Amino acid sequence: MASSCLARKSRLPLWGLRGAKAKAQQLANRGKCPGTSVKAESGVWGIVGRVADARMLAILNGDLSLLAYRPELDGLRAVAVLSVVLFHAGFGPISGGYVGVDIFFVLSGFLISSILIQEITTHQFSFSRFYERRIRRLLPPLVPVLLVTGCAAFVFFDRVPLEGFSKSLYSTLALSANWYFLSSVGYFDGPGESTPLLHMWSLSVEEQFYLFFPIILILIIRKKRTLLPALCAALLVISFAIATYYLYAGKQEIAFYSSLARFWELLVGALLASVQARLNPSRRVADAMEIGGLLLLGVAMFLYTPETLFPGPAALLPTFGTALIIAAHGRGRLVSPVLKWPSIVWVGLISYGLYLWHWPILVFVRYLKPLAGAYELTAAVLISVLLSAASYYWLEAPIRRKKVFSTKRSVFNFGIIATAMLAGMLSLSMIKTVESARLKVNGWVRGVLYDDSRVSALAVIEKEKKYYMGNLNLNYHGGLDEFSLSRFNGYTCSFDGGNTQDRVLGCLVGQAKKDNILVVGDSVGRDTMWALRRAYPNNNFIMIHQSACPPAEFFNKSKGNTCFPQLDDTMQKLAKQVNVNGIVLSFRYRPRHWVHIKNSIPKMRKLVDNIVLVGVNPMFLVTVDKYIKGLPDNVSIPAAIDKGDGKMIGWDFDGIAQEAEQVARKNHIMFADVSRFFCTHSACKLWVDGSYEKPLFWDNQHMTNLGMSSYASYLASKPEIKQVVGDASAGALQ
Repeated sequence: MASSCLARKSRLPLWGLRGAKAKAQQLANRGKCPGTSVKAESGVWGIVGRVADARMLAILNGDLSLLAYRPELDGLRAVAVLSVVLFHAGFGPISGGYVGVDIFFVLSGFLISSILIQEITTHQFSFSRFYERRIRRLLPPLVPVLLVTGCAAFVFFDRVPLEGFSKSLYSTLALSANWYFLSSVGYFDGPGESTPLLHMWSLSVEEQFYLFFPIILILIIRKKRTLLPALCAALLVISFAIATYYLYAGKQEIAFYSSLARFWELLVGALLASVQARLNPSRRVADAMEIGGLLLLGVAMFLYTPETLFPGPAALLPTFGTALIIAAHGRGRLVSPVLKWPSIVWVGLISYGLYLWHWPILVFVRYLKPLAGAYELTAAVLISVLLSAASYYWLEAPIRRKKVFSTKRSVFNFGIIATAMLAGMLSLSMIKTVESARLKVNGWVRGVLYDDSRVSALAVIEKEKKYYMGNLNLNYHGGLDEFSLSRFNGYTCSFDGGNTQDRVLGCLVGQAKKDNILVVGDSVGRDTMWALRRAYPNNNFIMIHQSACPPAEFFNKSKGNTCFPQLDDTMQKLAKQVNVNGIVLSFRYRPRHWVHIKNSIPKMRKLVDNIVLVGVNPMFLVTVDKYIKGLPDNVSIPAAIDKGDGKMIGWDFDGIAQEAEQVARKNHIMFADVSRFFCTHSACKLWVDGSYEKPLFWDNQHMTNLGMSSYASYLASKPEIKQVVGDASAGALQ
C-alpha cells in the first residue's frame, strides 16, 4: 500500500499546491495511506520536479506554511549560482559573486534542518533514509562531472598539474576537498584558478556538517525541543568566532576553507528553521525584510572584491540577507514575485548541476587558450547551462523520483559502483604522474600539437620552473634551535606562515657575517637577492622576506594578514647584533601600497643611510607558457610583448617607475631603475638575448636561473647599486 501511495503522490502536478492538498486529503479520507511517512528530499540544491516529499509531509500534517514548496527559494538559488558563475567567468560588475556560496550554505541549513526537525519530532527519522536521499541528490550529477573532468585532465594536463588533480579528486571522494585545498592552494590565487575541482570544497563543508548535525538534533529534540534555537545560536557564535579569529590572525585560508569556520553559515539557516513556526510577518514587514535582504546581497555582490577580508564579519551581509528573504515566507510583494518567475525558478532547479559543470569547463578553456576572450567564456557558460539542464532532466529528476534506482539497495550500490569507477580513474592518473617525463611525439605536449619552436620553448620553461622551485624558492620558517648555517645558508628569513620575530632574527643572525647587506621584500625581492649574490659574490646578503608584501608593516586586506609584523623593531634588534651596511628594497609594485612604503622608508633611514629602491620588474597577466600556448597557429613566438597588449600587460610600468623615483627622491634614498633591463619604451622582453632556449621568466613575474644570471650582470653595472653594495664601511647600523 505504501508503494502505491508514493506512486500516486509522485504523479502530483508541479505547481498545483491546491491540487496536492486535495489529493492528499482524498488519500487520507479513503484510508489508503494511513500514517504515511513522506520523506523530504531537499537541500542546498533541492529540486522540485514534482511535489517534494517535504511538501507532502506538511500537507498530510495539516501544516502548509512550513514545508510547502516555496518557488522563491529556487529563485534565490538562481541568484546565488548566477553570481558565482558570472564572477568566475569575469563577466559584469559582480566583483563579489563568490558570496553566492554563502547563500547556498544558508539555504542548505534552512531546508535540510527543517526536514530533519520535522522527521525527528514525529519519530520518522532514519539515518539510512537520510543518506539515501543525499546520495540520490548529490551523486547522479556529480559522477559525470568527475568522469569528464578526469578524462580531460588525463589528456591535457602534464605530470605536475595532473598530480594535483588526482589529489583533489581523491579528496572530493573522501568529502575532504576543503582540507586539501586549504593545504595546497588559495581560492583567489593563480594556482587555485587552474584547479578544475576547486569548487568541490563547498560540497565537502556541507556534507561534513550533515555527518554530525543530525545526531545533535536527535539528542536535543528528544531531550528538550525548546532548547534547539539556543543550541543553534551557541554553535553559530562559536563557529563565527573561530572564523573571525583565523581571519584577523592572518590565516585567511583557514577561515575560508575550514569546516569549523564555515559551519556558522549553515547554522544561520538551521537557527531559522528552528524558529520559523514563530515567524508570521505581515505583508508590510515581509516587504521590508525582502528588500533589506536583497540590498545586503547586492552590496556584497557588487561592492566586495577578491581583496575583501572574507569570510568573517563581511560574510554577515550575504548570510543575513539570505536569512531575511527566507524568513519573509514569500509574502513580500516586490522581491518574491520576481524570484518566482518561471525562468528564474528554472535556473534554480538546475543550479546544482550548473555549479558543478561551470568551473571545470572554464578552467580547461583558460588552460587551453590562456587569452580566452568574451566569446570563448560565453560559450563555456552556455555549454555549462546545457549540460546542467541535461543532468537535471535525464539524471537528477528521474533518480530522485525513483524512476531509476527505485530501492534503497540500488541507490547504495550505485554509490559504490560510481566511487569504484572514480577510484579507477584516480589510479590511472596517479600512474601517469609517476612518469619522470611526459611522452612527446611529433610535438604533442599536454595533449596539444605544437610546432618545434613552441615545444622547445615550453620544455625549457618547464625545466627552469623545476630548478627554481627546488633551488631558488628557499624561505626559512623553522625555529631558532633548528637553524643551521650549513643547511639553510642562502635562505630568506621569512615571515610567511605566521613565523615569529624571534625566528626571523635567528635566521638573519645565523647567516650574518662581519658586514652585511639587508634585502627587504617579497618573492621579486628574493630574485633580486639571488642576482645580487651573483653580481657581488664577495658581499654577504641576508633577506627579510614575506610573500606578496612590500617592505612595510601594515594589514594586507588582499591576503588577510599583517605584512612584515614588527619590521621596525626587528631591524633595530638586528642592528644590535650584526652590522648592516646597506638596505636594498625590492618587491612587486602595487599602486595601493605606496602609502605604506612612504611611511616605512623614513624609519629605515634612521638606522642606515645607504638605501636603494630597486624597480620596476614587470608582471604579466598570464604566465609565459600559457601565453605561448594561446598564440594562434600562424603566429610565431614573439621576442617581446607590446606594452599595449592589454591581455598580457595590465600595468603602466613607466608610470610606476616614475612614481618610485619620486618616492626615492623625496625620502632621500637612491633609486635603481631596472625597468630598462626588462622593457624598452614599447615592449617587454620574454627571452635572454632573444633566444627561445633562454626564457627570462618561468611564470608571469619570477625570473629563470638563466634570466637571473643576465640580470646580475645588469645590476653590477648600476651605480646606485654599487654605492650601497660596494662600500662595506659606509652607513653601518649603529
